Amino acid sequence: MRHVPNRLCRSLLTIPISLIASVSAIATADSPPAPGAAVDGKSPAPSDVSGEIRFQFVQLKERGVVRCALYAAPADYMKTSFREVVGTVSGGRALCLFSHMGAGTYSMAAFHDENNNDKLDTGIFGIPTEGIAWSNNAKGRMGPAKYKDAAFVFSGGVLQQELKMKY
Repeated sequence: MRHVPNRLCRSLLTIPISLIASVSAIATADSPPAPGAAVDGKSPAPSDVSGEIRFQFVQLKERGVVRCALYAAPADYMKTSFREVVGTVSGGRALCLFSHMGAGTYSMAAFHDENNNDKLDTGIFGIPTEGIAWSNNAKGRMGPAKYKDAAFVFSGGVLQQELKMKY
């Protein structure tokens, strides 16, 4: 698990969360997970089950990339990502694929980096000008979606969610 804050977390600290629902830039790493992902912030998930988690984004503007961050513990949510991937936009769709995943409870945050500048662009008052999304199509109100709304259980095999960005 990464302990160095990623760009997603640093950007969130500079955006007034009371004004927006935001997600920020994510590095492009897709390395195998550390053995046993934290399920409840304390206990590790079983690592004997392996599979993939697919987030299919639809109805996207036709440019840029989608940056996705996966979180393996409630305490890390929107702070320190467990894994990160980037999906290319084509035909109004993009796929963020997390492979070699162990069973556990996860959540995911993403944004549509339309100009591919590695950051979530914002306008006046820090309101995002690029699309944002969370697993389960969870919605944020005056900030990011709550962990309990974005969390999902992965038992292994293949899990797929179809998500829509909020522009």
